[in-house]
Amino acid sequence: MELTSADKVSAQISVMRDAEKYRAPQRELLDRFFNGEAPWTKQEAKDNHVLINFNDKQGTNLLHQARNQYENAFAKRDKSFKVTLPDCKDDRADEYGDTITQHINRPLKNSLPYYYTCDETWGGICLHGVGPRIWDDDQAWRPSFVGIQDLLIPTNTHLSMDNLQCFARRRKMRPGELFKKTVARGKNVLPGWNMKAVRKLLDEYQDLNSNTNNLNWADHPEEMAEIWKQSGGSYYDSDIAPTIDF
Repeated sequence: MELTSADKVSAQISVMRDAEKYRAPQRELLDRFFNGEAPWTKQEAKDNHVLINFNDKQGTNLLHQARNQYENAFAKRDKSFKVTLPDCKDDRADEYGDTITQHINRPLKNSLPYYYTCDETWGGICLHGVGPRIWDDDQAWRPSFVGIQDLLIPTNTHLSMDNLQCFARRRKMRPGELFKKTVARGKNVLPGWNMKAVRKLLDEYQDLNSNTNNLNWADHPEEMAEIWKQSGGSYYDSDIAPTIDF
């Protein structure tokens, strides 16, 4: 599928979003149940004359047990996987494979963010049957977890994904992150970014932490870049700065 304009992308997202209007409420019921909430709201219980409206949290307990099984199976092993070199003709093929295995598994085991990414994935699988992970760019070895509420996949997509033509992910970025992925890269910015739209967005966030003397990206790109470089590493990436939805 080739989407040649932002309008076509928006139209495709709208179609997938319409399908979610029927699925999302069903997932909400599961979320409420596993969070320990009663099956009926107070008003529903009153309207339907429900005398017993109680959640014994058995589902919550089962969910925790399922997540513990995933952790025991994946996180508590010495190695996440083993590398072998069947095509290596050297007599030291096993030694090479063991060395590669050790060096690849070390960052996986030592990375707390990676552990929590896995933990989120296991939770998603246990709760809704899927635990999607996406690599945000081609430089990061660690993927990020995507909640099912932030992922749109066309109806009737095969489990093998051999008929998957497109998908959409809702992502929140802070202004500093957007700056570093676009303007800060200069001529090396990845293709696909609409830099005119990016600069317009950054203009809207430029007054968060500095007096720019009415500068803007169109007339003063160098000065604006310097302002963001000075503040982007602290304020524009902090929790104080609002997020931008993509």
